[in-house]
Amino acid sequence: MGFMFDPTAKDEALTVLESIMLQTKREMEYSLPFAMNPVVFDYNVNEQGTVAELCREGPSCDIDETKHKPANVHESTTHLDDLLDELGFDSNEQEQVRSDLRLGKIGLANNRLSHESELSDVIPSDVIVIDEGSVSDNVRKRGLDALQSGSVGCVTLAAGVGSRWTQGAGVVKALNPFCCIGGKHRSFLDVHLAKNRRVGAEVGMSIPHAITTSWMTDAAISTYVESLDDVNGVFLSKGQSIGLRMIPTLRDLKFLWKEQSHQLLDERSEKVRESVRSALLSWAESNGEGSDYRDNSPAQCLSPVGHWYEFPNLLLSGTLARMIQFRPRLKTLMLHNIDTIGADVDAEILGKFLETESTLAFEVVPRRIEDVGGGLCRVNGRPRLGEGLALPKVEDELKFS
Repeated sequence: MGFMFDPTAKDEALTVLESIMLQTKREMEYSLPFAMNPVVFDYNVNEQGTVAELCREGPSCDIDETKHKPANVHESTTHLDDLLDELGFDSNEQEQVRSDLRLGKIGLANNRLSHESELSDVIPSDVIVIDEGSVSDNVRKRGLDALQSGSVGCVTLAAGVGSRWTQGAGVVKALNPFCCIGGKHRSFLDVHLAKNRRVGAEVGMSIPHAITTSWMTDAAISTYVESLDDVNGVFLSKGQSIGLRMIPTLRDLKFLWKEQSHQLLDERSEKVRESVRSALLSWAESNGEGSDYRDNSPAQCLSPVGHWYEFPNLLLSGTLARMIQFRPRLKTLMLHNIDTIGADVDAEILGKFLETESTLAFEVVPRRIEDVGGGLCRVNGRPRLGEGLALPKVEDELKFS
């Protein structure tokens, strides 16, 4: 972008403009991708065209590299072992996983359902359909009573980065301003906090809201939450578990390349791909299959352990205890991912869940033709949420409604 200034204010403007842009970048660098710190160029009309000067070695050509280094570059000097200790690494669990991996008890092939498995679509009795007019007044009242009594809370999973929303750039997904509402760009976290405030206002009882974070997102989300005016009943639950990446096994690499679907390349490209795969196999074999992967920066060696760990994390971090202290009658939690924008604490769905007296329920929606990744199905006659990577064949997903 370009600016034109009054000549009398130009010198001051060059300094102020850079300061404004740098401050803005620092405020938003965790929610939007930035390639570099902002730079202000002072352009003049070039009346000579393209020219060059020969600069010989000497004092006049010395460059002070420190002046060209971004001011806020963070160079992590944290040792990997220190970082693992800080983030709750379990060495005993790591050894168990390693042993199971090397023995073939776990691996990519084991994650797949047998080709002999019978996969089919669910039947009507497998789901409870909730649409307009299908929930009775009594069921809805049961949900409202639970909300008004303070027995319901919300857990939002916000430990990940938003590479899918930023074309590959790693930002804090919860803080990514993905849409414009009311003339202002809003983040995923803004939307979920607002929905909980709305439901709380409607029922006359605020909803305790836990936001789970990780070592990648905790600092940025904590800073943002602290800047908000009303955070009563909002709790941050930092992840208490972490994994360490391992050298893949030859068995898993071969399964990935031979059994999974891949695009067929032209002859020369195929040769290049085969050369890369051969090199990877040699690397895995020479470094020890299943060995800890440490040959990189600490952050690249860590392995996020997944959503399931957020349940014990709520206990380990003390977050659940704080929520119960805030709402002693807390009994039911609605859990969702940060980018599940349509999810909220709905009285009708809540009432229907309470009516079933179930311990756990999943909310599903009808599939669209572009939906991939798995879904609700029947495996050998039993209802199951099937992961896409676990299906025997890619086309099996077409059976699920």
